[in-house]
Amino acid sequence: MDEVRCLYFEDDPNQRSRYTEWIERAWNKLKTGIPITIIPSESPEAAINQLRQAPIKFHLFVADILVGTGDTAQALGLSAITYAREDNHNLAIVALSMGNGGFEQRALNAGANEYVSKQYLIDNPRENLLGEKILKALRDCGHEPTSSKPETLLFDEDDFPLNSLIETIGKDNVVNFTVRILNQTCGEIRPSFIRAGLSGASVLKVDCAYEITESGIKRQEHPSILLKISPNSESLSNETSKDISEFPEGLFIRFIADKPIKSGSWYAIASKFKVEGKTFLDWLSRSNVPSERVEDALNSLFLENDRGLREVYQQAGRSDKERPNIVLWNILSLGRRARIRQALDEFKSLADRYTPSNIFDERLIIDFIKSKRIDELNEEDIQKGTSYCLSHGDLHGRNILIGKSFKGYLIDPANIERLHWAADIARLSVDLIVSGWDIGDESYQWNKMAEWLDLSQAFIRGQIPTDEDELDSNGRIRTALNWLRVNLPAIHAIDNVRLKPEWEFRLALAVEFMRAAYRQQDLPAPKRVLGIISACQALRDTCTAYKDFEKTL
Repeated sequence: MDEVRCLYFEDDPNQRSRYTEWIERAWNKLKTGIPITIIPSESPEAAINQLRQAPIKFHLFVADILVGTGDTAQALGLSAITYAREDNHNLAIVALSMGNGGFEQRALNAGANEYVSKQYLIDNPRENLLGEKILKALRDCGHEPTSSKPETLLFDEDDFPLNSLIETIGKDNVVNFTVRILNQTCGEIRPSFIRAGLSGASVLKVDCAYEITESGIKRQEHPSILLKISPNSESLSNETSKDISEFPEGLFIRFIADKPIKSGSWYAIASKFKVEGKTFLDWLSRSNVPSERVEDALNSLFLENDRGLREVYQQAGRSDKERPNIVLWNILSLGRRARIRQALDEFKSLADRYTPSNIFDERLIIDFIKSKRIDELNEEDIQKGTSYCLSHGDLHGRNILIGKSFKGYLIDPANIERLHWAADIARLSVDLIVSGWDIGDESYQWNKMAEWLDLSQAFIRGQIPTDEDELDSNGRIRTALNWLRVNLPAIHAIDNVRLKPEWEFRLALAVEFMRAAYRQQDLPAPKRVLGIISACQALRDTCTAYKDFEKTL
């Protein structure tokens, strides 16, 4: 913004002149580099009229609450605050008052963002409470009244996903988020693309360098931050407010702030990025690490004493009245089922063309999402009894970070809840298959489909071979998949296969393969078709495993 346009209401002319100067002085103390223009108003009615008729919308409304003096003073300024809030939700409102009659709460109830006691300002002239309250109110309403210096944002313009994302969000907003979260002017801000989510949220890794001061302070590198940006403040608030206390200490990377900040029409939250950290998927795909390091990372995430996820997975509860197929079907909400049907309509001819041995059968998926039927098994045929455990809820390869010491960490706790026991491992496994295997240009190659299907079928059946000579990214993905399949019993304490049987894990995989079918934002068409075909394979193999399970009853 080029300037802050402020409307100031005060009925006493002497006070109006005095506090106009105080507002301007308080603002200038902040050294934002943005000027403030203050338009005075002498009555609540005049203020309302100016707000209604202003040719250029005001950014800020500072309103005195009491009109009149002594015993005859009335809180008529509240009416102007109420009107201002109802008329413009983006208007920052700061209430002032000399009185002590519970005016702060009354002002906040009327719609003010902040309240400042005039007496406090008089008693504490060296503090800049008024300026700080004004700045906070402006920021809470989406205004960033500082010089954002978009030229400090440095990125490769040939990185098209990153370039497109920054153009959508706005360079000023990305800089504003970074500077405000770090509370530090940055000489360089270097973002890199992590992912764009189906919910509209996008994630950037941001590397920063502090600006050299005039006194010549040595340039200091700041730890990288992970910046999640969304037009939806509610989803981000849900993420920061989630209780992670039931998870082992140190497993989640904590947020820098406890609520989203706003810039323009966007909101952001952030956490510190581990030194030399990479998302698990990027680490597997682009890092030159041996297979034993992959196993070290997975051991730390799932099995490490006092830290691994098994600590929460193994505190499973059980409902003997529910059927696992219905519990897993519920993961596919109405909107998700609709997107799966849309993907089927879009890709069924391609699925037919690239399916060996007639694996693809549209009916298998439609029957399940419509009626919970698993091939020839009806829902009422399925054995009752479902195990639940506290779960991350969205455990894909980019919600796991691998730090310098090969330890795994979790981010994005927004979907934490008690879910079917197999939900997390199924989500991660399918993501490694559809997102990690042949990442990059090869993921667009239709002639890779037979190889991909062999991989997914082998994993569904628990027959993943290892190849010690395979040192490329696919070799590391294979190592990770093999580790997950072999260690599934240890992760979930599967001592009694009747409580957590193989067929339930295969059905959880089928559900996740179905979800992959509609990931149009981050999966190329061949991988989405892989999801459709593999879901059919998983449904068939679920039936096979269920028949084996029935024999043990």
